This record gives sequence, C-alpha cells and structure tokens, in this order.
Amino acid sequence: MNAPVVADQIRRPQAADLVLCVFPFWWFAAPALMKGWFDRVFVNGVGYGHDAYEDGPLKGKRALAA
Repeated sequence: MNAPVVADQIRRPQAADLVLCVFPFWWFAAPALMKGWFDRVFVNGVGYGHDAYEDGPLKGKRALAA
C-alpha cells in the first residue's frame, strides 16, 4: 500500500463508532493479508498509545473480531 492509501485506511477506524473485523482464523491468527493491514493501520500513535486503555487514540471505540 502506498502512503495515501494507508492514510485513508487509518482515517476510517478513527471516524467509525464500531470497528468490525471479519476474517477466517488461520492457525489461531489472522491471515497474512489481514495481519499486514493491522500492521500498517494500527501503528503506534494511531491504533494504540503508551497505555491503550487510558490514552490510546481509539479510546472509547468499540471493536469486534469475528
């Protein structure tokens, strides 16, 4: 993914009330493409902070993985 595409993908969870991720589990983890997306979108300072429960950028958001 190039930088403008990643920036757009980062804005989407920030603007959402609920983040829902639906993907098949592959050996108890997400498939490689989904893992790559997580690694690019939920980076430090965007997806989590020093303490994700207290000061994370997505604090107050709801998430569900199925």
